[in-house]
Order: sequence, then structure tokens, then C-alpha cells
Amino acid sequence: MLKKDIMDKIKRAILVVSFGTSYEETRKKNIERIEEDIRQMYPGFCHYRAWTSGRIIRKLFQRDGIRIPDVRDAMEQMEADGITEVIVQPTHVINGIENEKMTEDILAYRDHFSKIIIGTPLLTTEEDRNHVIQV
Repeated sequence: MLKKDIMDKIKRAILVVSFGTSYEETRKKNIERIEEDIRQMYPGFCHYRAWTSGRIIRKLFQRDGIRIPDVRDAMEQMEADGITEVIVQPTHVINGIENEKMTEDILAYRDHFSKIIIGTPLLTTEEDRNHVIQV
């Protein structure tokens, strides 16, 4: 019975982190499509989004009134929502400045959650690159 009690207290979330875009059509066809696919594949998880480009976040808010959280905002919201385990999946294509900053921001919250798993960008390893070439 104790195991069920513990499992009931674990709240898992997936945080999808993207660079962002100020183009609505691109956002819907790419970022929102990926987020929706992940929601469909992991229905038992809470789902969050964050973008790494502060410039695009500001532009969307000023131009369209759309508020997109950055990584730190999303981590704070998950903590406030009682999330205990976080899976972070970037939509970044390569490891670079945006991915490094994302990782740094996430790791600043490592003591706030019982578990954080950070996925890798699409082209992280030689095997990844070979697979994409084959596709």
C-alpha cells in the first residue's frame, strides 16, 4: 500500500523547450505540432512549454499579446504546480548556445525536483547524423 501512496504523490511533467518563432504558421506547423504529438504519446504527464529566445518571447508579447515562458519561468511554474519529476525535451537541432543556456537554467532547479531528465538535440551524436542522412 505504501508504494501506491508514493506513486500518487509523484507528479510527472514533460517540458518541451524550443528556440521559438515569431511566425504563426511556422509555430503551428512545427512547435505546436511537436508539443501535441508529445501530449498524445504521454497522456499521463503534465505538459509545459518554454522558449529560449528572449527576443522572440518579447516580440510575440509586444506584437500579439502572446506570453510564452522562458525556461526559468516554466521551471518555477512546474514547482508551483507540485511537479516532482521533469523530463525536458528540447526541439533544438544541434548542441549550441541556446541548448547550453537551457541546460544551465534547468540545472539551477535540480534541488527543487526529485528527478530531472534532459533530452538531447536532434543531431547530438554521429549516429544521429547518420540516421538523419538515411531518412
